[in-house]
Amino acid sequence: MKCLNLKFGTSNLDKKGYDELLALAVSFHDYQGLDPDDLVWAKITGHAMWPAVIVDESNVHASRALKPIRLDQSILVQFFGTHDFARIKSKQAVPFLNGLLSSLHLKCKQARFSRGLEEAKEFLLTQQLPENMLQLRKSIENDGSDVNGQDDAIGSCDNLSEERAEENGEDAEMTQIELGNLRVSNLGRIVSDSDHFHNKMHIWPEGYTAFRKFASVKDPHLVTSYKMEVLRNSDIKARPLFRVISEDGLQIDGSTPNACWKEIYCRIKEKQCNAASELEGNVCQRSGSDMFGFSNPQIRQLIQELPNARSCLKYFENGGDTLRGYRAVHVNWKDLDFCSVCDMDEEYEDNLFLQCDKCRMMVHARCYGELEPLNGVLWLCNLCRPGAPRVSPRCCLCPVTGGAMKPTTDGRWAHLACAIWIPETCLKDVKRMEPIDGLSKINKGPLETSMQHLYSCLWSLHTVLTSYLSSCISPALCTCC
Repeated sequence: MKCLNLKFGTSNLDKKGYDELLALAVSFHDYQGLDPDDLVWAKITGHAMWPAVIVDESNVHASRALKPIRLDQSILVQFFGTHDFARIKSKQAVPFLNGLLSSLHLKCKQARFSRGLEEAKEFLLTQQLPENMLQLRKSIENDGSDVNGQDDAIGSCDNLSEERAEENGEDAEMTQIELGNLRVSNLGRIVSDSDHFHNKMHIWPEGYTAFRKFASVKDPHLVTSYKMEVLRNSDIKARPLFRVISEDGLQIDGSTPNACWKEIYCRIKEKQCNAASELEGNVCQRSGSDMFGFSNPQIRQLIQELPNARSCLKYFENGGDTLRGYRAVHVNWKDLDFCSVCDMDEEYEDNLFLQCDKCRMMVHARCYGELEPLNGVLWLCNLCRPGAPRVSPRCCLCPVTGGAMKPTTDGRWAHLACAIWIPETCLKDVKRMEPIDGLSKINKGPLETSMQHLYSCLWSLHTVLTSYLSSCISPALCTCC
């Protein structure tokens, strides 16, 4: 590192802990390899890079699902903090030291991630795994449980029974996401051999599984759990089949999510036909896509990041996650000589210009929330850094693609300029300039109306002005005023 004159920036917070972890990683033997019992950073879809240890598969029963040649292209890992197992591609594992130097330890703030770092540190100190990890590993060795993935797939699990369920050999994305009353247990896989598994508004991965609690069909005064799945139609293989199964035995199949839930709503109404007004007041009839979770911004983003998602042409050509009814406006941000946030072309001693070394977008350091001086180190914007969405997201406030964007509190992305100029939105951390909050407070009527003017303008200045017309707030480009 000294010979190459390299420097690695770390947060002042936890600086001591980082130095200790770095020293242990340097002293750990064979830290650059991918051999059994080596410490690595492992990646599974929908999660940050996570500390893990490579499992020695010589002690695990032979895999039925993988051909011998495929074993050379993948490794079996066990994660610290969660103690789950996953089979990942070799290229999705990074040596532990390399990951530390790339600041992967700062990419997640979850408690179990911090616990995982502590367990990894203890492993480096003692060369002993936590007792729970050892017990789970012994259970696999004794039971011969299948903990396998597929080529071109990433298998992860929250328990071993979910891995056993993958006996059909399909490459599915296993996960556990809880968003209020919605729980998604499997993101599924993108169907690339049929264009019926997506439309202009949604992508429906095969194997997608979610759970939601709702009024029971048998007794609408009670609440039951509904399991929602996306399957292949057994009669017409090219088309999806949407299935909803209630905990009390009801099964509804439909050609669309709306068809399934419309049938459920009708049956509930039949049960309470004598108190229809009471039912309408108590049971909210949301769309089938909402009930399945396909309209949720976080689920939409995770589905867009699945392998082969870009093959869903109708969805992405329509703009995917942009405002409905408006085509994307493409801007060439390369080597523009002004800040993409404030639109100023002057550089200041205490607010220097930064240019992303990948997309070449330019911003002032403070405008983008970069607090630490870089001192010549390569710099990447949020959308170009490791762990960023594989599919470049669109701004949820305007149709313009690219530029200086930051994540929102509801899992989407938006331009900093849009967030600064729209009155309802705000920045939760004004120093780091993220995340963007308040999107739910925006008056959508005036916003949608003003998009007709936004779309017809040339985006030469990436800022949004607010004009108060007819006692409502209507965003418009500064070039229009």
